[in-house]
Formats: sequence, C-alpha cells, structure tokens
Amino acid sequence: MSDSAPRRPLVIAHRGASGTLPGNSLEAFERAVAVGADMIEFDVRRSADDQLIVFHDAEVAHRPVGRLTRQEILGLTGLLPPLLDEVLDLTRGRVGLDVELKESGVTNRVVRSVAAGADPETAVLSSFLEEVVAELADLAPGFGRGLIVGRQTIAMGRHSAVARALRSRATHLILQRGLARERVLKSAAGQGLTVFVWTVDDRRSLARYLGNPLVQGVVTNLPERALALRG
Repeated sequence: MSDSAPRRPLVIAHRGASGTLPGNSLEAFERAVAVGADMIEFDVRRSADDQLIVFHDAEVAHRPVGRLTRQEILGLTGLLPPLLDEVLDLTRGRVGLDVELKESGVTNRVVRSVAAGADPETAVLSSFLEEVVAELADLAPGFGRGLIVGRQTIAMGRHSAVARALRSRATHLILQRGLARERVLKSAAGQGLTVFVWTVDDRRSLARYLGNPLVQGVVTNLPERALALRG
C-alpha cells in the first residue's frame, strides 16, 4: 500500500466488546483484542478506597461511586471493577487505548499510570470535562487528548463542538453520532482535529461512518461487526 492510500477509520471497542460481554470488564477487553479492534475505550473513576477503577456509572444503587469501595461495588453489582493498572497490564502492546477520565482530581495519577503502561502513539486520553482536557495538554503533551461532546453538553453552551475542542487544547474531537454532521466534520478537519464518532452499532450507520474520510475512528459496542463491515 502506498503512503498516499487513504487510512481506514479505527474501530474502537466501547468499554471493550460490550455488546456481548459486561462493559468495562477484563473479559470484554480481552474479547475486543481477540477480534482485532484497533483501540479499546474505557472509563476511569476513583473509588472510596482511593483506587483508580475502570467503571462508567457515577452512582450505584443511588450511592456515588466515589463513596463506595471496590468491594462494595462488587456487592451491589456482582462485578468487581478492574483497576486501571490491571487494564493497562492486559492491553500493553496489544491494542490502542482511549482512556476516558470521568471526573476531575485524578488527572495527574491517570497520566502517570497511562504513561508507564501505554504507547503515546496509540493512546488517547479523553474527557467530557474541558478543564480536564486542558490539564492533559500540560501533563501529557505527548498523548492524544480528546474532548468528548454529546447532545446534552452541546446544549449547555453557545460554543460549537470545534470551538470547545480548540479552547481546551484537544487534539481529538469525540462526537456523539447525532452531532457528526458533515459541516462539523469539515470544520474539525479544517482545524486539524482528529474526529471519533460514538457510539455506532447499526450496520447502516457503521458503514456510513467507516466510509467517511473525515472520520478517523468509530466507537462501537460491536467491534466484530464494525471490523467485518470495514473489511
């Protein structure tokens, strides 16, 4: 393949192969690696016992995750959240990573762990929180930095998704699928932003985004389906 050949969008497994296995579990991550996903997306929070855990929801049984220990989360959900370092150990050298920081106050610790356990060439640190992305620009300049924008967050202010990404010094704009309109994609490309679209599972939408040269990555719960369509 020549250097001028177009690059195929990355297939990014949302919380691992979460369409078939519990999301953010080691099993889901292992499955995503096995089927050939290019990257794995997962969420990081801090538990009450001061552990960096891979867990999505802010609350369990109406209790904030930050006030629960890992063992308490296990008791309430039946699943023990993996530690960030466990996920880094499992994936090291095998797959790219999109590490989403769900909260502020842990940026420094997450950066240290990811820097020790992941390749900056294949890892992105991301967040919905503009202040966290701005922190990442100072703490992890060698890594990709993604601002995640969804319908709810775009409705909260007057600034466009692209403007927010530039303001937070992001390198990546991670757009909810309903916001990934052609004019937004063109604007992002014009500003040099890498665009990922989330979360896309149906065949028609997967084919559309995987075939769009303005999209560099597609986040999906069904990486095996996306890989088959891309192939």
